[in-house]
Amino acid sequence: MASERQRAANRANAKKSTGPKSAAGKYRASRNAFRHGLSAPPVADDARTARVEGLARKVADSMGGAMDIEQARLFAIAQLEVERVRSAAVAISAQVFADMEGGKLPERTTAATINSTEPEEGAFKASAHLRTLKGVDRYMRRAASRRDNVVKALALSGL
Repeated sequence: MASERQRAANRANAKKSTGPKSAAGKYRASRNAFRHGLSAPPVADDARTARVEGLARKVADSMGGAMDIEQARLFAIAQLEVERVRSAAVAISAQVFADMEGGKLPERTTAATINSTEPEEGAFKASAHLRTLKGVDRYMRRAASRRDNVVKALALSGL
């Protein structure tokens, strides 16, 4: 059981961590999930449907009839989500390099470039992209986990 002192400390900490107070801060926080577009489900257009169906048919055909098309479709949707997140991560990584090197990939990294203490505009931009890239990792783990769960379910069903 918590002491009165501990309860008071908990109440004080709770007051500090209640999120943004201003309208601008609340708006900025509400837009966090839209930074890279990965929180929204993929758009169900004709091109995506065709990709899902194409991959599902390839997977079902490769299994020699052991997997029906609906099971293959579940796997295809999960795999395409992994690819969508991976594409976003690649695009963000490319932007980091563009900001750091003026649009070109670095030829060589040395201790002097890593340990540089001179703040540069490109470095500040790159650090923001790196924070976004770190956030994308959560979506990559979630997409990979969903795909792995489909594979496990298929394995348990006798495939």
